[in-house]
Formats: sequence, structure tokens, C-alpha cells
Amino acid sequence: MKGEDMANKKEQSRKGPTQSTINNYKALAAQMSSSQCQKILKHLIRYGKITTYQAYDKYGCTRCAARISDLKAMGVDITTTMVYKKKNGEHIHYGEYRLA
Repeated sequence: MKGEDMANKKEQSRKGPTQSTINNYKALAAQMSSSQCQKILKHLIRYGKITTYQAYDKYGCTRCAARISDLKAMGVDITTTMVYKKKNGEHIHYGEYRLA
């Protein structure tokens, strides 16, 4: 039974947030002052995910994990996946964040 519960939870998390949840996040973003948190939340709402590289490249955010932590503390449900790749012969890894 425990395995089935975990499988159901994974399936639910793949579906992404409901429209009601998205609307709540939009309202939260509108209340924020112009900040990295606001920019990252708006990006998540629009595109569904963001990587540490995108946060740095688009918004100059060098501490994406800290901003994600701030958003989680505000009640935003975000999942984190570590991505491991080989690029130019070197192994790299980075965080990918999605709205749950």
C-alpha cells in the first residue's frame, strides 16, 4: 500500500499546479516589490520551471536556491530536481525548480 501511495503522490506532482493555485501565486507576485523572488515566481508561473543557470542569466540571481527557499517560506509549492549532465567532457549538475 505504501508503494501505491508514493506512486499516486508522484503522479499528482507531475500534473503541476491547478489554475486556482496559479492564480494565488500571481496574486502573491503582484504584492511583492520588484525583487529576484518576484521575477523567479513570475518565471515559474509563465514557463513552469527555472534552472539556476536561467535565474543567473535572465535575472542576475547568483543564489537561486536561497530565493527558492524564500518563496517556499511564503507558501509557494516548488519541487527541486538535480540535473546531472556531461558537457564538453565535464560532468556538471544544477538545480531545476518547478511549481508543484
